[in-house]
Amino acid sequence: MAATTTEMTTATTPIEIMLKDATSARQATIEVLPDVTFTELLASAKDAWSLPDGYEYIIRVARLGRQVVLSHTIQAIGIRDHDVLEIQAQGVAGSTTLAPSAPIEIILKDATSARQNIVDVLPDVTFTELLKTAKDVWALPDGYEYIIRVSRLGRQVVLSHTIQAIGLRDHDVLEIQAQGVAG
Repeated sequence: MAATTTEMTTATTPIEIMLKDATSARQATIEVLPDVTFTELLASAKDAWSLPDGYEYIIRVARLGRQVVLSHTIQAIGIRDHDVLEIQAQGVAGSTTLAPSAPIEIILKDATSARQNIVDVLPDVTFTELLKTAKDVWALPDGYEYIIRVSRLGRQVVLSHTIQAIGLRDHDVLEIQAQGVAG
């Protein structure tokens, strides 16, 4: 009977993983020891990336296609070198409602040009404030009335409403459109 060699990871051999924030483009390649729990890993990511409080977070392992139990260790789940772990916010206290103070990442587009920006906005910001900022940043011409349309909803918003009031979600596309000469 031939002997086989199995490469075993010991508790002192670090594992290189890719950690991603599902709500932004943030990612980091880090080395962790196999005896680190996912709770410890999440706490480090929350501190390093300033992830907002008020959410329950989960970690999903891309290779396994599933969520992990946070109290388990890296080794217990069988995490391998170069595995991708994605941190996802799940809402407040088990619900799907976002925390009122958590920023929302939206895509703001100018309908008359190819300009677009990805911006983080707080839910209590009004569309009037958002429009004013866009006009300043993009130097949109005066003499026009502007509207904002939410692509996912297929409708124009009331400028005095807040982001939260109409239920914007992360990565919603908002298009600013000029509506002709004012007055």
